[in-house]
Amino acid sequence: MKMFKLNILVLALFFSFSQFAQASNTRAIAKQADEFYNSKQYEKALEFYSKALESAPNNEQLLHNQANAFYKLGKFPQAIEGYMKSSTQNKNNELCAKSKFNLGSAHLKKALLNKENPQEALEDVNNALASWNSAQQLGASENKVGAAIELTRELQKQLIKQQQQQQQEQNKQQDKDDSEEDKEEKKQDENKDQNSSEKNKQDQQKGDEDQDKESEPKDESQEKSQDDQQNEEESQQDSQQQQSQDETEKQQEQAQKRAADIIEKEKDNKEKRAKLRLPYRSVEKDW
Repeated sequence: MKMFKLNILVLALFFSFSQFAQASNTRAIAKQADEFYNSKQYEKALEFYSKALESAPNNEQLLHNQANAFYKLGKFPQAIEGYMKSSTQNKNNELCAKSKFNLGSAHLKKALLNKENPQEALEDVNNALASWNSAQQLGASENKVGAAIELTRELQKQLIKQQQQQQQEQNKQQDKDDSEEDKEEKKQDENKDQNSSEKNKQDQQKGDEDQDKESEPKDESQEKSQDDQQNEEESQQDSQQQQSQDETEKQQEQAQKRAADIIEKEKDNKEKRAKLRLPYRSVEKDW
């Protein structure tokens, strides 16, 4: 039993020593990062802050310092993310106020770099103003915050004016494009009307030519040839009609002849049958 308790104590001491050693190592790395930061070696500082955060990912001071390194390197989106984490997890009002103030500064820097797009820049400006108001509520210097807000208000006015000018230019360009499109449509309609007019003119000319051609005197030989051809066609038609009529009459005569033969033959047969039906008479002798 005593041995078991001794083992538990040893393990607890070892675990405590490991945590202490790890914390000491983290503080040592963070100290090196601070030294690099103070000597303006921001890349090295960022590397060591990130390494220290591997063992203490929720340390608000390390998050704040890492965001500062991002800010100094001009990596404002990453700095904004770091300051937001630091201010959210931070229970220290003083450090939280610093993170909020620096968060506003990072938004302002990002807006200044994006002035060509006033809509997105205005979004960062509004975020900066909100962050500075929060910093002031947490106890940040009123003079420092007031100066930053005043500067940002001026930028806000410029961006709004720039946005309005861009909108006006876009409207003008749209009107110009619409006008050009209307001109092009009008030109197409004119060309269409012109083509239609030319086509009608050509059709009219062709009609006049055909009319003149019909009104010209025809050649006598051509007229005679046409008359001969017509007469020949009429003669052929008459001949065909006559042949057809003769054929019909011939067929009628043949039919009448066959009918007469049949009647005559039937008559002869009838007489023969009548003779065969006569009664027998005895011959009286006259002696």
